[in-house]
Amino acid sequence: MITSPGRRVALIVGADRYSGRSLSNCVADARQIRTALEARGFECNQIENPSFKELQAAIEDLRVVTTKIDICLFYFAGHALEYGGAGFLVPCDYPEQNSALGIKHYAVPVSDIADAMNFRCATSIIVLDACRIWSAYLTDIDKLSEHIQSTGIAQRKWDDTLIAYSTSAGDAASDGVAGRNSRYCTELCRHLVRHDLSIEDCFRLVGQSIIKESGARQRPWYYSSLRSKLSFSDLAVYQLITTYKLPFDADALLYLSPNPDCSGILVAGRESHLWSVNASRYWRVNSPTTDKIVASCVFKNGFATITEDGTLHYQADRNSSSINTTVKHPHGILYNGRSDVILYGMDSWSICRMWKGKWRELFSQEIEWSIHTGVLLSPGRVWLGGSLGHLVDITWGKTFDVRYIGDIFENINSLCALPTGTVLCGGDSGLLIELDISSAGTLDNFQREARVSTSAMRRQSLVNRLDDDRIFRYLFDRESLDPAVAETVDRCLQQCRVMFTHAAPSFPLIVSGNSEGIVEVVDRRDGQTFQRIDAQSGLGTEIHGVSFLSDTELVTLSSAGVVRFYVSNGVFSQHSGPFLASIEEDNLLVRQGLGDDD
Repeated sequence: MITSPGRRVALIVGADRYSGRSLSNCVADARQIRTALEARGFECNQIENPSFKELQAAIEDLRVVTTKIDICLFYFAGHALEYGGAGFLVPCDYPEQNSALGIKHYAVPVSDIADAMNFRCATSIIVLDACRIWSAYLTDIDKLSEHIQSTGIAQRKWDDTLIAYSTSAGDAASDGVAGRNSRYCTELCRHLVRHDLSIEDCFRLVGQSIIKESGARQRPWYYSSLRSKLSFSDLAVYQLITTYKLPFDADALLYLSPNPDCSGILVAGRESHLWSVNASRYWRVNSPTTDKIVASCVFKNGFATITEDGTLHYQADRNSSSINTTVKHPHGILYNGRSDVILYGMDSWSICRMWKGKWRELFSQEIEWSIHTGVLLSPGRVWLGGSLGHLVDITWGKTFDVRYIGDIFENINSLCALPTGTVLCGGDSGLLIELDISSAGTLDNFQREARVSTSAMRRQSLVNRLDDDRIFRYLFDRESLDPAVAETVDRCLQQCRVMFTHAAPSFPLIVSGNSEGIVEVVDRRDGQTFQRIDAQSGLGTEIHGVSFLSDTELVTLSSAGVVRFYVSNGVFSQHSGPFLASIEEDNLLVRQGLGDDD
């Protein structure tokens, strides 16, 4: 498993201004490397065109650092040489004479850098993006050989250290065209920002790319004694810690709502009761109705439910109230954190307010399209989206207004608010679009996997639309099948729908769950898939809810009633919310373990 460590620091050196043998792009390379490393959470110190003393001082700073460092990276772009197994970096004030004595007194051994880094760093990475042919200019190379043998610097080995070279010993490295970065810098920056690569895989792929691009004229290589599989990623992988199978029928229509104290979730499944779930147990929550509950939301001291006939119920401690709303075929409910709830169904929506212990329906409207999802933007503002990409903006308070925003794409299945003050919109064909709240204009587009990818889901898509005979003909005798039928099935197999989305509170992460049970954790800084989780182990059942309970805590719900809790970089936090504490004694039947029945 790839792991991402805690504190990472980097010393980055770029040297262009050499007397007699100047370079073009080393400082620019160093700046580009710094940008890439900072994007992955490194604390960077960069020096440009250093003298011998300046380079020595910067290296010594690594030795005297007071705080333990998990990963320390040193990057050097400039002139260097290797002779007799020992490497040396050439500072900008190196004397012009081609004497080995100059190397002895004015160049910095790579071994000194490794020693300084290993003193306080758990893992050290040294990257030398430099030509290694300076020794060809030396007139007294035998003196350098004597110096290397007398100091023993070529025989040193370091644990948990990786040393990477942009080219083989005695070869020149491409400095790049003036005004552009070197090949090595470009490839390293491209690969080190990838979340899915280990550090060793990163340098291996960099080498393969450059060998291919240069026609084998430049051959990067690296030496590694790393003990664990580390990554440059600044994010920690989410690991499964708990799985529960709630006692619902297979492929039930389920509804997930997180508790306001982030302790867990409440699950509705068209039964007359609910299930409350956290990382340590799950239990049944009785409700004041005998009707089938289609959706629920959790208040600070109670919960609200909407039943199939559009009746809104509220229960807190031993008090309860209800109202018959005008919403037809309801399937969603949102709570604004004060006293209002927003209900939506297939072709209508309603806003209800709790006033002196009783519900009042403030506003309602019938529409000509199906509402699939909604998101609260403020206590008095909500977006509702659904079929054919329709999206409306509803505001209420002193005044009431409904504004039609427009058609975003084919179908809107999910909406979630981002910490940046924008809205993430998920839909068919694997689309995730970031929308500006004020204008509803598209700010970014994160295209996910659009095709059905699991065998189980491909099979289910065929079974849902064709009988056995036509399935056989579709697979093995397509010409005998009605072209319209074949095209319909093709289209269905190409549409892996984003069903649910949620954003981490402060981490730059969004999570999406799709129609075949795949959960993707996406880095919204660049749209990369940070982690891909098969939440159904290849079974292909739909995701019916995803939620970050905190930056490091993630929960998923499948149509089969399987709840999974994931945690990154620590253990799941346990909360004791007033909701759970106040009604558990009288109304909750405690259930623990995996797969308990009613």
